[in-house]
Amino acid sequence: MSDEEAIAEARELELDDARTGQPDVERAKRIIARRRADVTSAAQQAAQAAVGPITSATAQDRSRQNFISMAQQNRETVDPRALAEMWAQLPHELTAHPEVAELIRDAAIGKTIRTKGHVPRAERAPVFTEPAGGRTGPTYEMDRMATSLAKNAGISQADFKKSASSYTPGASNVLGD
Repeated sequence: MSDEEAIAEARELELDDARTGQPDVERAKRIIARRRADVTSAAQQAAQAAVGPITSATAQDRSRQNFISMAQQNRETVDPRALAEMWAQLPHELTAHPEVAELIRDAAIGKTIRTKGHVPRAERAPVFTEPAGGRTGPTYEMDRMATSLAKNAGISQADFKKSASSYTPGASNVLGD
């Protein structure tokens, strides 16, 4: 607010500074600020009263749609009673958000698994795409004992590595001649 506005308000309310006899600008500014705060608060309350029921109904509808969606998507992994129980603990204004709905669903899945006492089977077996440790190919190193045995059997390290390179994990392998 400007000083001119405060001076006009001080003159209208006859607010004079006792020491100087001039309009009390500081007191006028405090009065103007308090009035504006009161008007803003009243306007916010009126807006909330007008929009509140609509906002609440919208949140309730979105919450209901999110619940149905979460229950239908996860029929095999989540107990609907656990989902409904956890859903009811939060207000509609929160469960109306898809992110919150997913968190509740995940928590209900965890509770379902915990109460059933077992983890559901995977739909398919895992597919291994790389060897353990992330190595790109098999590397075979002979330890001291293998080196000694190979030497006594007349097998060189080069022959051992050549034979080992044909080894296929998980398959039937012929070792030696």
